[in-house]
Amino acid sequence: MYTAEDVRGLMIKERGCVERLLDADWCLNSYRWTVWTQSCVARAFPDAHDAIAAPCVIDRMVYRYEREILRAQRPWVRRVLERDTPAKSPVVLCVAAVRRSGAKDGCAHLELTDGWYGIHARCDRHLTEQLPSVSCSSGRRCWCRAPS
Repeated sequence: MYTAEDVRGLMIKERGCVERLLDADWCLNSYRWTVWTQSCVARAFPDAHDAIAAPCVIDRMVYRYEREILRAQRPWVRRVLERDTPAKSPVVLCVAAVRRSGAKDGCAHLELTDGWYGIHARCDRHLTEQLPSVSCSSGRRCWCRAPS
């Protein structure tokens, strides 16, 4: 498997991406979420076992580059983090990770994603207690909206 830097180099050399537009941090984040998403596809659809293969990952990275960098079509999480979209707008996010142990306050921490960027969320005590009964695990989707 390639590293994010290897994929960046291939995108520049073989796919014609502009080097000055491919920030190393952007590539690292995109690579992380692309591999995560493609792994989920490979697990959900056994016939798509090649979804995690390097050519598929590179194709998805180039797609993200074209959408986000060339067309300036930013995903929801990035628009919210850059304060161009209100955080209270409703969205469906995917649970990327659930961390229940090790929290000093006894509350669970979630990592949520729109598939392109990730954000961390801290559950309150009541929601932390409800997590086992609602089957909150990696890969599950949840409807999110900040209180008004």
